[in-house]
Amino acid sequence: MTRGVVQVRARTAWSVLWLILLATAVAAQVPAALPEHPGYPDHSSALVPQPVTEHVAATETEATHGEEESPLAVEHGSWFYPLASAINNAVDPSGHFKLVSGYNFVSLLVLLLLVSAAASATRGLRQGTVTATDTPRGLQNVFETIVEGLGGFFASIIGPHGKRYTPLILTFFMYILFNNWMAVVPGFVAPTSSLNMTVALALTAFCAVQYYAIRANGLKNYLLHFAGEPKDPLGWVLAVLMFPLEVIGEMVKPLSLSLRLFGNVFGEDTVVLQIMGLWLSVAGWRFAHHHLEQSGAWWATVVPVHLPMAAFALFGGLIQALVFSLLVSVYISLLTSHAAHEDETAAAH
Repeated sequence: MTRGVVQVRARTAWSVLWLILLATAVAAQVPAALPEHPGYPDHSSALVPQPVTEHVAATETEATHGEEESPLAVEHGSWFYPLASAINNAVDPSGHFKLVSGYNFVSLLVLLLLVSAAASATRGLRQGTVTATDTPRGLQNVFETIVEGLGGFFASIIGPHGKRYTPLILTFFMYILFNNWMAVVPGFVAPTSSLNMTVALALTAFCAVQYYAIRANGLKNYLLHFAGEPKDPLGWVLAVLMFPLEVIGEMVKPLSLSLRLFGNVFGEDTVVLQIMGLWLSVAGWRFAHHHLEQSGAWWATVVPVHLPMAAFALFGGLIQALVFSLLVSVYISLLTSHAAHEDETAAAH
């Protein structure tokens, strides 16, 4: 790997990281969907008992101020949730608009960690103290192993022309992986357990794939690909049916990407938090009632019973990051392989 290749890959990875950050910030500014309670007619007070009316009014007040966002939300377990709530209340006291969430701060932290690690790994190359022929050490060795190992794996899926797309795919892999793993850090939650984050990542991947497809094939061949590349009159007749089906299939891809990542990470994060809460509750009860002196009861406050599930969450986070990146590689291969085949044919002649 020459110094120029390393610098190009680093610049490309940095630009894609900022692109993902922008897409995530835009998606996180979508107002929260609050339940709307229909108004009651004037004679409802005579039909509804007073205690029920007070309960409905309390529920409407909580929904209006956004105090109860979702019974399934895991964001409440984050240290950043009070800070996000304070900022949102300062921007919109009514609670109808959410500017930031606890997930945003965690994703920003992940972004800063990745950028700092990339800058530290390439500092020697940028300063000229390390050459491309020197044996890599430390973080540089880790990054080069990832680029050469996983980068080669993803490039082999795309095809002979796959190396030009590996910076994007590796950035997705690293960014999603560390966002998934943040759930095992006490006081943190995985930003990918939020549908806003996964939708932003899926839309970024979708737009990048379409851009690469148009760039590789040209707009005409790009559209003909969805029509089945008709060659005869019968093909053009079938293209009328093929084109909308192919477009619908292409538009479904970001939906499947976002829901798959969200569902798996959210499920793992929720299970870890629930087991941890149960463990702390049992340990606190035994400690408060002086039951620790009983035989075999001491382990309730010493052994964290959620560790096996946390270890499984680490493995699951790795698998989900790999699956997301693998599917992006497949999507790029499907839309750019035709152009690569034409280039190889022209070069052979």
